[in-house]
Amino acid sequence: MKQKPSKEDIEKAMKFLEDNPILMIVGAIACIELLSRSGVRPAWLKDCAPVNQRMAGPWRGKGSFGKGFGPNKVRHK
Repeated sequence: MKQKPSKEDIEKAMKFLEDNPILMIVGAIACIELLSRSGVRPAWLKDCAPVNQRMAGPWRGKGSFGKGFGPNKVRHK
C-alpha cells in the first residue's frame, strides 16, 4: 500500500525547488516537449483505423471507399 508523503517530505521538496528554480524551468520545458510531439505510427498499424482523427467521416478500411454511399435500392424504369 502506498504511503502518503509526510509534511516534512513535502517541505523538503518545496525548499529544494525554491533553492533550484532552474529545475522547475527545465522540467516544464521537458513536459511541453513530450506533450507537443506528434506520434509516429509504427508500420504494423498501417491498416488500423486512426485514433482521434481530425477529419470528419468514418474510416472504411482498405479498398472499401465508395461502397454504401447513396441510395441502396436500384430503380429500373
